[in-house]
Amino acid sequence: MGNLQRYINKCMKLLAKELNINGGSLTYYSARKTFAQFAAEIGIPYPIIEYCLGHSIKTSITINSYVRVKPYQADAAIKRVVEYVNNPEVFRPYIEMRSQIQMMLM
Repeated sequence: MGNLQRYINKCMKLLAKELNINGGSLTYYSARKTFAQFAAEIGIPYPIIEYCLGHSIKTSITINSYVRVKPYQADAAIKRVVEYVNNPEVFRPYIEMRSQIQMMLM
């Protein structure tokens, strides 16, 4: 894995130079981290992101190594919970759909 990772890092540096990407290094790890962060931000479930990254229970690497919650995500979550408390009926179709999807994944 070490040789492959070094080769990929070298290629990514050449790519960064070609694309005029300055400030910091573009590496294999940074590409994985960026993918995971963007996927989480658009709502892709963590188990799917972990699968895409090749993580498993066996590797003991978690998605938390790659993704961090941003303040706007926390603000949106708090707002959504308050909306749910104030008007739970609005969320009923979503909750029912999510329950059905979860049952399909089992």
